[in-house]
Amino acid sequence: MDKDYSPEKIISILKSARLFNQFDEVQLTQLMAFATIEHFQNDAKIIREKRINKDIYILLKGSLVIYVGDELISKLRRKGDIIGEVSVITRSLTTASVVAATPSVLYKIPSHKIYESDQEELRSQWFKIFSDILAQKLSMTTQKVVGFHEASAKLDKKKKELIRKTLILQSVLGSMDDAVVVTDGSGGVLHTNQAFIRMVGGAKVPSRIENWPEKIGFYKSDGKTACKVRDLPMTGAENGSPVTAEEFYIKNESMETGIWLQATASLLKTGDGNQLEGWVVVFRNITKKKLEEKALIRAKEDAEAAARAKSDFLAVMSHELRTPLNAILGMSDLLASTGLSSEQTRYLDTISNGGRVLLTKIKNILYYNALESGDVRMKKQIFSLKDTIDHVIELRQPAAREKNLTLNADICRAAQLTLSGDKEKITGIMENLLDNAVRYTQKGEIRVSVDIAEQNNASVKFRIAVKDTGIGMRKEIINNLIQPFSQADGSLSRKFEGTGLGLSITKKLVEMMGGGLAVESIPGKGSCFEFTLILSKMENNGGQKKTEAKSSTRSLINKEYADRRPLRILVAEDNKVNQLLIKKVLANLGYQIDIARNGVEAVEACKNHLYDLVLMDIQMPELDGLSASKLILGDDTAKSYPDIIAMTANTSEGIRETCLSAGMFDYISKPFDVNTLITVLERLQQPS
Repeated sequence: MDKDYSPEKIISILKSARLFNQFDEVQLTQLMAFATIEHFQNDAKIIREKRINKDIYILLKGSLVIYVGDELISKLRRKGDIIGEVSVITRSLTTASVVAATPSVLYKIPSHKIYESDQEELRSQWFKIFSDILAQKLSMTTQKVVGFHEASAKLDKKKKELIRKTLILQSVLGSMDDAVVVTDGSGGVLHTNQAFIRMVGGAKVPSRIENWPEKIGFYKSDGKTACKVRDLPMTGAENGSPVTAEEFYIKNESMETGIWLQATASLLKTGDGNQLEGWVVVFRNITKKKLEEKALIRAKEDAEAAARAKSDFLAVMSHELRTPLNAILGMSDLLASTGLSSEQTRYLDTISNGGRVLLTKIKNILYYNALESGDVRMKKQIFSLKDTIDHVIELRQPAAREKNLTLNADICRAAQLTLSGDKEKITGIMENLLDNAVRYTQKGEIRVSVDIAEQNNASVKFRIAVKDTGIGMRKEIINNLIQPFSQADGSLSRKFEGTGLGLSITKKLVEMMGGGLAVESIPGKGSCFEFTLILSKMENNGGQKKTEAKSSTRSLINKEYADRRPLRILVAEDNKVNQLLIKKVLANLGYQIDIARNGVEAVEACKNHLYDLVLMDIQMPELDGLSASKLILGDDTAKSYPDIIAMTANTSEGIRETCLSAGMFDYISKPFDVNTLITVLERLQQPS
């Protein structure tokens, strides 16, 4: 900004001009962001005749003269005078030249830049200024009629001047792309330009505005509700309500398709600001903009529908894939308990391990979908970070030893505190990072380190790193690696298999917990994955006691278990293989069970027999498990109610809460093992 013209001084000059004094400083400041200060010497041509002009100028200092051809038309020397507005509003060639009579300073506002900006409020403000300019010119024409009772010589001169100015104004109005309507104080239509007639499909414009809603077809911004006379923009202006950028939909018999118009209405005023009887309304065609908005809304709705369809599809696929996996892994466990040769045991281990790898891949795909859909929520759990990480490391020690790798940890004392956070997601992060480290490291070591980045009385920010001596990566592929379905080696014959989702899931989980994932890697020397984690401290850390490890349930797997916990059990399951599997598993615990093949049979069985426990599949024909559970637990005639445990292949976020809200006692995901089942059974109340 020019040092002689501070923003405050510019605002002061603009507010002294009648066209700008209606705007506050914030609005004027928005306008100033597009403007510049221009200096002109004597005889400098500012606007040339019959040229395209896209700028409006406001006089700050000096004086200007206006020529049409060689004829001097007028002089301008008052601060705040506007130049160039007619050619900008009509978007036509200029009809006069503007020349600096003395050294002059002008404020240049590029109108086209305002039109092209994405600032709706600013465009609306600029639109209002144009409306006021037109209203001012109409008012000036009206004033020429006043005072015609003068001397005849003066009267003749005034008539010629009036005719000339009227012709100029009619030319301006006729050449505009925007529609202009002028009304008197009683609702009569004084003028409509050609643009308005074109916009309404050439329909005959009634001479009274009370006939407009029906004859022209005015509708409110919803495009459906017909307007009444009081809804028209000039009526709003009459009632004193500001009418700026109000939207209307126009449709009548003369039009093939309807259009959207944006209206601004201004009172006709005299030069000194006194109100005249009448209004000027400017209509702008915004149909293209409205159609684009509707297209965006439809695209958003289509995207949301596609996301829902994808989630529904994955939920169904989860059930369809996990159900046979349940049979494969369950039968493998049962077969392992029979007498097998060493060769048969190796074959069985291969089947079981392959099934569990496939299960992990399915889990990752479904979990990433839940993360993308925003269906994953953070939980508050009380735990020890050290114990959690130690447990993840312990489970991966056999795989590391098989490859002659050293897997060590260096964990700070603060990680032994009792902390609050999402233990499950932290476990998932560590599992992904360590699984990758073991997979991509052929020799050397893997080291997990945990230290303090920051801490205060309420929380600790941990820095956790997993460093290996594996294959490493080049810099250009590190960013791709954390994208979904990406891998360091994308070739068909790559050595290391995987879906490429583990690190993408890890990154999203770390970010959900307010941290960030950083990767450093050198090809052939190894990689280091580091992330930060903020966990809340618990108040009882001063005298905390180590929690005792839960006793293994494996010692409880025998046929005497049913004698200690006698239960009458109903299994609702439609898959025959799974029926056989659960029957065998429960037989190994000493139970004889009844089978219901769908939800309807389960409800009938519970009406006819008193069961202590119902193992309920969720997805079944005729009646699903949730609906069946509600009917069983909602039966007012029942003498007692069984505990219902959900068994489902649906592992989407919130399914457990859905089952519990239906009145179920607990939830077991498929494929399940006997240890998980016994853990849940141990929590049941002893039947009477």
